[in-house]
Amino acid sequence: MTKKRIYFVILCLILCFIWGNSLLSREVSGAISHFIADILGGEQGASDEGHHFLRKAAHFCEFAALGATFLLWISEITDHRGFKLTLCALFGISVPLIDETIQIFSGRGPALSDVWLDASGYAFGVLLCTAVHFLARRHREKAGK
Repeated sequence: MTKKRIYFVILCLILCFIWGNSLLSREVSGAISHFIADILGGEQGASDEGHHFLRKAAHFCEFAALGATFLLWISEITDHRGFKLTLCALFGISVPLIDETIQIFSGRGPALSDVWLDASGYAFGVLLCTAVHFLARRHREKAGK
């Protein structure tokens, strides 16, 4: 299996995870995050503040993974920087908007702040992946001299 296909499969799995969680009702989603908060944080995780932080951190991390994976995938498709930048930006804002729209239909309210959080997590993933790629290339160039 080629890198392009592997990245595409991972990308699809992340999207299914993100959008699948958005399809869950408020009660089910809350129960899952409370369960995870209890495991991770004990008494601290059970508090409303700890629970809220956990949910926001999870959103940020899952979208960071999405951003890094999308960049890896699109980099296998094209070397054209302008095209990559445009697709990364469009994908990075479209997925959070779709995610919040799905939540309307699952009985959860959409929030503009969540779109910003998700988009910033996505951008972080893209930037982190870019930085790692840059540093690895620089290391290879120095090692080759």
